[in-house]
Amino acid sequence: MMLNIFIYKIPKKLPAGMEAVVARLKRTKSKDKCLHLAYDVLTKRFTGKKFYFLRKPLELLVTDLDLIWNKKKILNCTVANYLMRALLIRSGKFKDKEIKSRWTLIWGISVHQYLKINVDGRTVNVDLWGASEGLPLGRYAGF
Repeated sequence: MMLNIFIYKIPKKLPAGMEAVVARLKRTKSKDKCLHLAYDVLTKRFTGKKFYFLRKPLELLVTDLDLIWNKKKILNCTVANYLMRALLIRSGKFKDKEIKSRWTLIWGISVHQYLKINVDGRTVNVDLWGASEGLPLGRYAGF
């Protein structure tokens, strides 16, 4: 059984910028389009950096969405996944149970979190941090 650490409760009120994205997500015609739009928004706005968690380990525990959305540009994988989860659930297109956190190792030494999201009966791997390393939607870092 996977430990569900770094999965935070989604607040009822999101920062204004996130609410604007949620409004766009609600207008999408399918779960697939919703997921792709959320992924595009987040990967354009934020980036991941190798071993960033070692330089800023306390940022792994940040849950203030205002602070994350409005101040941060570099995110740890867990925080990026928190944003994705918040956008998808608040869009109304996804339920929490359709979004699973998974863990893997990078370079055999670094623990890494990515998401497995159920989209109309198929599972899509989502690794926002991995996008910074050139991985497309559907793939995740782990080697």
